[in-house]
Order: sequence, then structure tokens, then C-alpha cells
Amino acid sequence: MANTPSIHIPYSYQSLKAGQIRLLKLLPGSQPQKIKCRLVSGFLESKPSYEALSYSWGSSKDQHHEVWIDGVLARVRDNLYDALLSLRRPCHERVLWVDAICINQSNDKERSSQITRMGEIYGQADEVFIYIGAKSNSSRQALSFIEDIYTKMCPYGPENDPQLRKYELLKFIEDPQNVHRWEALDNLCKRRYWKRRWIIQEIALASKCRIQCGEDCLGWEPFEAVCQEIEKLPKPSDRDQPYPIAVESIRHSLATRHAGLRGQGQKIFSLQFLLEAFEQSRCKEPRDKIYAVLALADLSSPEPLVANYEKTLLEVYVDVTWFLARNYESKTPLGTRHLGFSKSIVRASQSVQRNLGDVSLDINQDILEAISASLSIPRSMAAGVILIKGLIGGVITHTHPYTNNTSVEDVAKTFRSLPSYHCRPRRTLKRTTILQHGVDGFDEDDHKRVVSFNSRISYGMRGWSPQPYEPRDEEQVSDGGFIPEAHGRNVKRRNSLEVKDQGGLKIFLEKSGLMGIAPAEAREGDITCHFLNCDAAAIIRRQGDKYMFVGRTLIFNREGCSSMRLNEWSTKNFKYFVPNEEQFPACTNSVSFYVDVATLQLLTR
Repeated sequence: MANTPSIHIPYSYQSLKAGQIRLLKLLPGSQPQKIKCRLVSGFLESKPSYEALSYSWGSSKDQHHEVWIDGVLARVRDNLYDALLSLRRPCHERVLWVDAICINQSNDKERSSQITRMGEIYGQADEVFIYIGAKSNSSRQALSFIEDIYTKMCPYGPENDPQLRKYELLKFIEDPQNVHRWEALDNLCKRRYWKRRWIIQEIALASKCRIQCGEDCLGWEPFEAVCQEIEKLPKPSDRDQPYPIAVESIRHSLATRHAGLRGQGQKIFSLQFLLEAFEQSRCKEPRDKIYAVLALADLSSPEPLVANYEKTLLEVYVDVTWFLARNYESKTPLGTRHLGFSKSIVRASQSVQRNLGDVSLDINQDILEAISASLSIPRSMAAGVILIKGLIGGVITHTHPYTNNTSVEDVAKTFRSLPSYHCRPRRTLKRTTILQHGVDGFDEDDHKRVVSFNSRISYGMRGWSPQPYEPRDEEQVSDGGFIPEAHGRNVKRRNSLEVKDQGGLKIFLEKSGLMGIAPAEAREGDITCHFLNCDAAAIIRRQGDKYMFVGRTLIFNREGCSSMRLNEWSTKNFKYFVPNEEQFPACTNSVSFYVDVATLQLLTR
């Protein structure tokens, strides 16, 4: 929920008591009468009767309109004003819950408290109005089209006659007279409302809801049924002819995803599933990318996540990462749970940072300032370590300095003379092409991701291959420091690898033929380490029977490999090499690390 309000009220809110919420009484009236309202407070536990509004706040550039609240003139943005006009009755008042008005947006403590109850608020509402914006000829055509499709499919239940439902839908798709109607429905699914992050829980938790488009309305059930059937259609590759562009667009839209989520009923989802499934949705306040889905997430934990707008982005990242590491459970195909250990926690950390936005790329300085030179981690970052598991790639056989002026041909010429690069002419040519594409695609954001791990923020990171490293309770160390509560145990800490930041980059060639860009600290003999289902990778160095991190690396895609999508719902791909389940056996060639959350942030930013 953005801290730039969609309403300007020269009005002093009365403090709420514990358990109270405010409700907006929309007084009766009709055009051209002004909109008048009253604010009242009550306890949610007393089950008051009210309806809730789900809408898009809009942009700060939107025009503001006058409404009167308790006799005080307030100004609200276009979308809220239009929604209130559409919902106002001519003769009877309507009791609503509207977040922008019912929550004091200038009070962070109240915002945090009220937001933790939004799941209850929308769940207890008599009905939720899904206001997607003003009506138009196109929107009216789209709503009518949904009703027509639903009417044809309705006699065939989803369980009894799925083939007949699909058949009826395909008739609508293949009828050339419906081209413009499909385009109208596509436009409806592309409205700004569907991109809003907060609507995820507002729709999913509503006991009853309906779509409101100006004065036009449509029950949610027809919309949900049609969208779900579109999503179930065979892949275009399995058909003789492609679907119309509009149908494919609807199929992959956020609107269809919302219909699918609500279609699963009052289900609890893993937090990582929600963060990945709705990564494309938007909100102005970065913290809301996390807080807006908490009501749907499985937060069962002795230390559950709660919304807190007084926390920094770094603190939010730390909270979420620790929660995922300690409470990982397989409620979707995205993860597994084993005594707090998850092969996917690296991917999860990467997803959290993408959700928090580009700001997260700059929080490294906060980490450096927070951590003392003695290698201990601050209490604010939570004591303990996270266990992650990587896949050993191969040994680096050669490196070449890299700058913006580096000639790819010079690098390729050097590498061609090496046995690990030189092979059949066709494959050698492919590798040179991969090298060229990798260097051409390497941009400023990628440069920020390729970093060495300063010893001040990387400690005790050890692994054992192929069996996971299990620290001994009484292991002797030089400085006597402790890392508390690593999976319920005390793990004594030893000095970490001394890595001096040389500030440059290198292109490297690995024994298996993989190539990539690494920090200047990387050298021949170091090893690449991959992580499941994400392009985060590290350079590690063996010291005796232990492995230590040297830095972050980006590995160019293998020959013949297409880029992997960020997740099954995303339209974006990972830029760099991503190992999947088949390339990540349970124990073979694996290495386990205990890392602090600061190092995990650097590894996955």
C-alpha cells in the first residue's frame, strides 16, 4: 500500500482501539449531487455488515475530485471517485470498507496494524466490488461476450463434461465473427486494475465478489469459469492452427491468473509460490510486494511475518529470507522441506530481491555498514546461518581479463588453443558464438551482480562433497566465535577466506566447456558452483577438505540450450545458465554451505 495516498484529507483521524476498523458510510444521492460520506469505527469481531471495494489507486498524476467526509472536503483520485459514483444508491446509504479512506495512510503504525487484518476484512465483507474502471463500448462488449460463452458452457459441468466445455469454447475461438469480441475481452484483461498487487488477496479471500465496470456489472463466477477454460486449452504447438493473438494474450494475463487462484478456494499457499506467480504485479511501495500476499501465505511459525512499514528494505529482505529458510514446505512444486534445508532457498532469495525491486541492488552498503570488522553478524540481521546446497560445475582452466574494450576475438583466439575449448570445428564455432552472445549481453546491471565476497561479510562458509558438511559441536577454532542457532545447534566459527577486492572482471573457461564472467579474484583451479533453477552461481575455492566462496559469477548459456523462464508464469527469461532438477542429483557432485544472510543477498542480487 503506497505511502503516497490517493486521497488528501485535511482531517484528523481518531485513533483506533485494538481490534477496531473504520467503515465508510456512503450517503445516498445522484448526479449532479456531491458525494458525501461519514466515517465510523467498530470492532471486526462484532461482524458488522459492510461491502469492500477492490480497485486500482491510480497514479499521483491522476486528476483529483471533491468528496465530503464528515463535513470535511477531501480530494480523491479518478478511480476512487468513479467507483463511489457507481456504487452510490439514490435512496439508501451503503457501508463500505475502502483502504485509502478507512486507514490513516500517514500513520505507519496504524497502516502496519490494519494491513495485517486485510485478509479478515475482505473475507468478512458481505460482497467485494471489483472495480476495474470506467465503462466503455469495448468493456460492455467484453462482459456480454463472457456471459455468452458461460451460458454455452454452463450445462456441462467441469467434472462431468470437460471435453464438451472445451468444444463449446473452441467454437467461439474459431468463429471469425468473434475476432473483435476476443479483442474486447483481451483489453478488459489488460486493464490497470489487474496489475495491482493488493488485489491478489482481495479477490482470493472474498466470500462473494462481482466485477464492476462503471455502472455495468458481472458476477465473478462466469468470468472465473471462462478464464479457467481458456487456461486449460491445448498448447498452440498441439494444434494445426494457432490461436488468435487475443486468446493467447488472455491465457497468459494476470486476470486469468487471479481467476485460477480464486478457483482453488480458500487455500493456503507457500510464500515463494505467491511471490513468483505474481511477480509481474505492481505497487508503488516496495514493501507491499511482500505484505500484499501475506494473508494468503502459510505463515505458521513461532516467528510469523507481519507487515511493518517502519522497517528498511534490507530488514524486510532479511525477515522474508529467514522465514523461507526456516519454514520451507512443499505446498507447490516449487520447493521441498527437510529440517529447514531447501535446495531452492537460493532461488527464493533471488525472487525476494526481484520483488523488492531495483532498490535491493543497492543495499550492499547497508550490509557493509552493519557488519563489524570482527566478522560477527549484527543482531538486527538475526543470529544464525542458512544452509544452502550447490552443484559443483567444473574446474576453471583458463581466465582472460575483461573490460568494456576487450575484444571477443582475442579471447576466443586464446581459448581456441586450449584442449578444453578446441574440439570438433562445428562445436568450436558454437562456443565462439556463445562467447560473443554472452559478452554482447553483459550490461551494467550484470556488472553489479559479479562481485567478490569480502571477508567482512563472508564467514564459516564450508562444504563437504559429496556428503553435506555437519559441524562438530566442539570444533576448535582460532577466534572462539560462535554462530548461534544453526538448525538448533551452536556452530563455532573459523576465520573466513581472505578475499581482496581487485575491482576487475575476468572471462573464464571451465573444463566442461562452460564460459562466463567472474570477479578478478577468480583464478585457474577455482570451481564453479550452480544452484537449482536460478542463474545465481558462485566461484568457490577448495582449501583442504573444505570449500570457500570467492565471489559471484554469471555463466553463459550452454550451446543448444534455450533460456529458462524466471518461472512458469513469467514472460521474462533468465539471461544466464540455469541448472534444472535433472542436472542436480541429490548428492553426486554437490556441496553444502552455511552462509549468513548478507552473503546470500550478494549471491542472489
